[in-house]
Amino acid sequence: MNSTTLNTAAEILEAFRTCENAGEEIDLFESVATRPDSPLEAFVEILKEVKLEAILALTIQAFGKITDADVKERLKQSSDLLKLLSEQAQSGKTDLIRWSAATTIENLGFDFISVSRHLAEEPKKIAEKIMQLKIKRFADANLTYSNDYDEYLRFWTYGNYNKLREVTLGLDYEVLNLHWTKCIKQNDSKDEDFNKYDVCYKVINSLALKGIKEINAALERATSVMDDNSHLDENEVFEGIGNTFASLYAKDGDHHIKNLILCLRSNNYITRFRAANNILNNYPSVPDELKNNNQIIYFALLTFKNQYKSVNYSFNELVDWSKKLLILSESLWRKKVKKDCEVWRNDILTEIDKRKEAFKARDNSSKKLKTNLEKQLQEIKYTNSLVYEQVISQKNFTPVPQVHIEKDNYSSIFDNYDKSLRQEASDLRDKVSKFYEQYKSSKLKPIDEEIKQEEESHKNTLLISKIIPIVVFFIPFFVLLTIMHWGWAIVVGFFVGSWCLTFAESISKDIIKSASESLSKAKSKYSNEQYKLKDEEQKVLKLLHI
Repeated sequence: MNSTTLNTAAEILEAFRTCENAGEEIDLFESVATRPDSPLEAFVEILKEVKLEAILALTIQAFGKITDADVKERLKQSSDLLKLLSEQAQSGKTDLIRWSAATTIENLGFDFISVSRHLAEEPKKIAEKIMQLKIKRFADANLTYSNDYDEYLRFWTYGNYNKLREVTLGLDYEVLNLHWTKCIKQNDSKDEDFNKYDVCYKVINSLALKGIKEINAALERATSVMDDNSHLDENEVFEGIGNTFASLYAKDGDHHIKNLILCLRSNNYITRFRAANNILNNYPSVPDELKNNNQIIYFALLTFKNQYKSVNYSFNELVDWSKKLLILSESLWRKKVKKDCEVWRNDILTEIDKRKEAFKARDNSSKKLKTNLEKQLQEIKYTNSLVYEQVISQKNFTPVPQVHIEKDNYSSIFDNYDKSLRQEASDLRDKVSKFYEQYKSSKLKPIDEEIKQEEESHKNTLLISKIIPIVVFFIPFFVLLTIMHWGWAIVVGFFVGSWCLTFAESISKDIIKSASESLSKAKSKYSNEQYKLKDEEQKVLKLLHI
């Protein structure tokens, strides 16, 4: 719209009618008011004749926005204008009109005496009282249901926009956004925070592209080292809502892209996150442009695309982001953004340390497993050097893998190694069992032969012990028969034979006992050796279990 051609009240009103939103309406009156040849007569005519709140308020404000010093001086001396403005400041139909009139009288700097002839109260106090009443209404739980809520919204839209930024300064955008969304979805009771967010949301929506430009300008000031930045530029609620509406109202794309890039340095981490992902998903050429022209913002884009304070990423990514966050914390100017970068980087460094400790513990675990196996193999060697030489030493166990923490799957690599090492040791158990089958047989065979000999000897001893008594009994009889009468030989032989029989039986028992003991010892030796070998085998097999 070419505001330089608007010179009459009718032309201005017609131009107003074609505006699509409040932002265009405000820009219209501001552009006409700041012209060197501002049509004062047209403004006066509108002030006298028009009753529509938005037009009347913007016309009144237009007088206070005139920048030409000579024109401003003439207005300051106009008693007619002062009278008209005073009437609106005192009796205007809405708070917006009264506030606009009182503020314009104050801005134009009318003579105090002249003002006191028209107003019973200083215009500054009138404006302040209206503003305080508006601010108090934020605490009204029924504000959004009230009949005059639209009028209330118009006050903030066409009136003191900066005051709205001030009363929402320091509020957390994400907390308010979640609270506001929850209240609407669940129809929960409204409170002051809900009301403030709802007003900001609807005011920025009404301002459309102008609202986005205002927020972009505030972001530019806040993210630079210029001296003209204000504490009001640190408003993350406006930044977050502006980022939401930017794609809707910045139709040409330039203002949207600008908003997204500026929001990479927003005070709110959610706004930064959304802006980064919006750029990456919808504007593929922007990352390359940033990489070539602004390395710091490029780092911000790559870093803030991730969830704030998230550490659920690969080790290499964490190391890379810790470096980027250090650069960002030293390069970005906004204190809250710098602080967020520092906090996030500290979390990442803590996570890196944890992962190093976890990796070290996991690496040591596999090394300890291998070391324990080697110790157990040495114990096998001390237990039975033959099984060690013939079976154990023939096996070359897999060494512990040389894995670095940068490998994200290091845990599974170590797990697989441990499993493989246990399997290698387990495979040896079968070979050891086969070895002991032959080994036990070779060790027990001589003892078994000894038992057989003892059994044969015991058998012969039993046979002899049965024959000897008979022989011993009859030998004296036959000897005496050769030297005596057979009658006396029988008598004397019986007594001598009986004594010899008793003596022979005693000797036989001793011989049998000795043979039995020898056989028993041989069997006991076999049993002990068998138990010893079995116990040794079990010990070796157990040592191969890790």
